[in-house]
Amino acid sequence: TQTQSRLESLYLHQNPGITDTSIGPLLEFFKTSPTSLRVLDLSECNLSDDGKKTFRTAATAKKNFRLTL
Repeated sequence: TQTQSRLESLYLHQNPGITDTSIGPLLEFFKTSPTSLRVLDLSECNLSDDGKKTFRTAATAKKNFRLTL
């Protein structure tokens, strides 16, 4: 019997390595992640206001999802 793991929450807060150059790969993961992902925390990272806006826009497409910036 195989056990399927699910990623429900991803906390990357206070990570100085998360910058606007990280947006492309993170958005790709975000858009293709399983529906089990319910929480993404990117607070206190080094994202610009434009970068945060990009994530907020993408988050509106997911149901039952919490994005913290």
